[in-house]
Amino acid sequence: MQWFHPDERQLLEFAHFHAHHRLHPFLESTLHLRNQTLPWLFSLLVRACDLFQSGSPRRVLFVFHVLIGTCSWITLALLTENFRKSHPQQDDLADSLGWTFALLWVFPWIYSRGLLEAVSFIPAGLLYLALQNDSLGMAGFWAGCTSILRYPSALWSLGAAWIHVWKRTSRKTPLSAIFKSLLISLFRPSLGFLLAIALGGIADYFTYGSFLKSAPAYWNFNRPHGPVAQTFGADSLWVYYRWFEYALTPWVAPVFIIIAIHALLKNRLLLFFTLPYLLGHVWTPHREPRFMIPLLPFLILAIFQSIARDDFSFIRIAVRKWPRLVASLVALHLAVNFCLYPLQGWAQWNSAQGVLLRSFNFLKASPRLLITRADPLMDAIVPALLPWSDSQCRLHREMREPFLPEPFYLFSKERPASCAPLTDLTSHLHSMTYERWLRVRTASLWLCPAEELKTICPTGLKAAPQGEPFTGRKL
Repeated sequence: MQWFHPDERQLLEFAHFHAHHRLHPFLESTLHLRNQTLPWLFSLLVRACDLFQSGSPRRVLFVFHVLIGTCSWITLALLTENFRKSHPQQDDLADSLGWTFALLWVFPWIYSRGLLEAVSFIPAGLLYLALQNDSLGMAGFWAGCTSILRYPSALWSLGAAWIHVWKRTSRKTPLSAIFKSLLISLFRPSLGFLLAIALGGIADYFTYGSFLKSAPAYWNFNRPHGPVAQTFGADSLWVYYRWFEYALTPWVAPVFIIIAIHALLKNRLLLFFTLPYLLGHVWTPHREPRFMIPLLPFLILAIFQSIARDDFSFIRIAVRKWPRLVASLVALHLAVNFCLYPLQGWAQWNSAQGVLLRSFNFLKASPRLLITRADPLMDAIVPALLPWSDSQCRLHREMREPFLPEPFYLFSKERPASCAPLTDLTSHLHSMTYERWLRVRTASLWLCPAEELKTICPTGLKAAPQGEPFTGRKL
């Protein structure tokens, strides 16, 4: 398992910085856009891998994925058990919910990623469970955790507050009594929430030098009409639908969306919980399919809640009337899902980042100059002694001795005529269609003769930009 999205690199790079105190600045580090609680915790795993001589990025990523995936699956299992307790007479339906979480390919694949959207599902799911069990202190703590792990996920807290108020509101109760009851009941969740926020603030203080500095920085960058729209553009709401197409296949996604909307309208608790998150992401100008990752499990849960109340009686009728047809459709969908899993594994293995991860030990044993024309490189996935340059021929690591005319590595989609492939994909796998369909970015590693440097860098190599690499404990 390698990369799903380039933003997964942020967690690895920040964790690498906390463990090794070395960083080449990138957008999120320069503008202080990410809370450092999660990177600091994962830096402990990086240090543990270093102690066991297992510090290669592939092994570190594997440890990350095992931990995140285990926590995600525990959360999904707890949601399933909560459903079982709520519907004690429908064990078969609870089993079906569990198997849906287990067999749908995105759950083992995507929900083990170091993406903030995938990780933020864990406290969001635990927050919903705490609300169901009236554990107000833990609900407040998990609400705070959703907020500091990914600031837009604070919208789950609004949904939780809505549920809390709705549960304690009655038409027959005087308004003054309702207000007094709410004030008393908010004491424990407020303590839990403030504890989580304090942990996030302390992590920021020891990284950026200011308590919770990333929160206002994130808002200033991502607010409507702010720099985020100018940097990444403003996408239409259609991009959110693409996530469901990707997760559920194009022929299931539209049916799923229609059924899920109907199910939410029939289930007030899940509607109140998810609506602020959905509306907040409709309001923001920067939209990406991955923002819907935390929402998918709750939509599936809402559908099963409706089936339990017999809102979708036609499904039961169809199963009884056409069992073979329904079984065939389910089998076909599962077959497609299980085919997608190894296909995604192969695609990620051959992605640009996958090539670098596979080549780590090779590059470490033969530290020549590496020039990239693909994604920007990072300290976390490039050997420490390897000098490298970006597409503008700027050295991001000073060379220990003057550069001598010798062969060098090139990381690029295009193959220069005189370069030999070290890792190569056929030309059609570098196409935009392939990259868009499998959500990967491709590149290959080439060994180029010294003379090729004049073609790639006509004016020669430039000195490393000022402040790179950054070394220290605070950014």
